[in-house]
Amino acid sequence: MSDGNVFKDSGRYRISFYSKDRDFVEMVKNFIDASANVNKEKNQELFVFRKRSKFLGEWMEAHGCIPNKSLQLRWPEKLPKAYFRDFFRGYIDGDGSIFPNNSKGTIWGSVKICSGSEGFIDDVIEVLRD
Repeated sequence: MSDGNVFKDSGRYRISFYSKDRDFVEMVKNFIDASANVNKEKNQELFVFRKRSKFLGEWMEAHGCIPNKSLQLRWPEKLPKAYFRDFFRGYIDGDGSIFPNNSKGTIWGSVKICSGSEGFIDDVIEVLRD
């Protein structure tokens, strides 16, 4: 939902996953297709794994990772509560930050997430309230 995209053209899908951490991209690639390549994006400090797959594209769409998601992303409705923490940690890793603070012996912190989709932010607030 944060470090990649789904591209769809004429019923064909291409999945892309990006990160500055090559080992992490390799791990994702190996999970999906060990024979595929990881490439470095030109003029950027990013590594990318791309895969054309109708099955993966349709699966990702069915689970809320839609093409052109930036402005219309929503919290995945089918996400079981048992996976909330994993999903949220992954989203923070891709499009957020954690700011730890240790003030006068009290440890506390804050979390920041970013999204171009106001609906997604509203969904996150609602899920956190629950």
